[in-house]
Amino acid sequence: QTHENEDNRHQCFWPDEHIENLLVFTADCKIAKLSLCIDGYLIIQNKSSCMPAFVMQPRSDWMVLDACASPGNKTSHLLCLMMQSPQQQQQQ
Repeated sequence: QTHENEDNRHQCFWPDEHIENLLVFTADCKIAKLSLCIDGYLIIQNKSSCMPAFVMQPRSDWMVLDACASPGNKTSHLLCLMMQSPQQQQQQ
């Protein structure tokens, strides 16, 4: 078994069926070892934590106050949604 096969075995994820830009990982996936995580492209949080921003569908011209507890993952998710182009926002 090659090192490449070892890496591929741990990349067990797929797009979420409800929330755009959300990935679902298997329980045995070594998320912290994925290049997406190491390079800072992933914010790890439960699906339930993504629901507020998904339901809100914030626009880039909104001012949003996040009054949730730390560490700020919901705020980061809101920011990502708000930074999408108007065309991307209209497609949702």
